Amino acid sequence: MMRVPLLLLLLAACSSAWDPCGKENDYCGESLEIHDSDGDGHDDYSVMGDDCDDNDAAVYPGAEPDCATIGADNNCDGYDDAYQCDVDGDGHTPEDGDCNDFDRDTYAGAAELCDGVDQNCNGIDDRSEPECTGVDDTGA
Repeated sequence: MMRVPLLLLLLAACSSAWDPCGKENDYCGESLEIHDSDGDGHDDYSVMGDDCDDNDAAVYPGAEPDCATIGADNNCDGYDDAYQCDVDGDGHTPEDGDCNDFDRDTYAGAAELCDGVDQNCNGIDDRSEPECTGVDDTGA
């Protein structure tokens, strides 16, 4: 039995003027068109687009982060949006070095208060901080 290469069969089934990139060509039944199901202007990942959730128009690369939903990734960067939000309103996000985004006095570069809390987010215990030498770390 003679074996015919698959490529020859495909070429024979399609027209001789076959353009694999042309939208009018449906690759013999399998469309090459890119799809944007949610209408946000970004094509679905599954068809080589950049939209990580093509069923939600609020989710696409460059979208505003969703600061209210844990685990949300509205901007399709692969990271939890909460990492890019300033929950405590101190002007710093965890992405910027805020090691406790639920305390307005705690962020990278903040003044150390020598109270047992690492306000400046440097990972050094208050007892070892130069500015806290001789100060009771209970804040007293």
